[in-house]
Amino acid sequence: MIANKITRLSRCDSHFLSDLAKETSLSFRNYKEKDRSSLLKTLSHRFDYETVDRIVKMYLLCLDAKDVANMVKTNGMQGIIEAIPDFFGSKEYFYEVSLGKRICDLVFIKDKEVIAIEVKSASDKVSRSIEQVDYYKLWADRVYLAFDIKHRKKVQELSLYDKGIGLLEYADGKLRTQCEAQLTIPESGVRLGFLTYKYLRVLARSLGIKPKGSKKEILKKLGENISKENAQQIFINFLMNKLTNQDKATKQSVEIARTYPLKQFLT
Repeated sequence: MIANKITRLSRCDSHFLSDLAKETSLSFRNYKEKDRSSLLKTLSHRFDYETVDRIVKMYLLCLDAKDVANMVKTNGMQGIIEAIPDFFGSKEYFYEVSLGKRICDLVFIKDKEVIAIEVKSASDKVSRSIEQVDYYKLWADRVYLAFDIKHRKKVQELSLYDKGIGLLEYADGKLRTQCEAQLTIPESGVRLGFLTYKYLRVLARSLGIKPKGSKKEILKKLGENISKENAQQIFINFLMNKLTNQDKATKQSVEIARTYPLKQFLT
């Protein structure tokens, strides 16, 4: 998914992208001014698909980076995402983490807890939030919905306050806690179900369990032998390993994307 955004942004030259980054005042942790790969990756993390498409289209129309930046700043998702790390007092976070059938906007690993955050800007729809946050509860210890103040009434109608979901309202550049997230440590078998079959076989073997049968059968055996707390640490280790490999895959995608000439994109 993220590779698609990188591919689209790679149509823009480095000078334009660098100016865009400066004009939007994005505080990049891993950004190096002369590192195109890092720049593409960080921009793709910060902007949703619709915004990326609009950036590329405006670039192809030869608009100045400053004009494009003014458009990007109107997208409330950027402000919400930038406010979240300071709100939680942690810089250890990951963007667009793909687990199972969903992609979570932000994932924090803090105090041995996995925190999942779904972000809804002013232009997003909140109606799908229940389905999304419920899914995150299968593997996260705490789940938050960070939403633009525009959605306050809709969030109340959805009764998200009663589902143990933390609610963070964004207004005037700041996040305010409407409801704290409840700690709900997922069942061992359910959480471990997000691990790959190969990873589960290695895990079973290390515990003296014969890794035979289907994934479901192995999960049943592991669930009977691993506590919630141990499953939590195993999942965190798996997640960190997954994200490290994902970063490598992203860099490879960037190199591939850079080989496409701009003229080919215009035809």
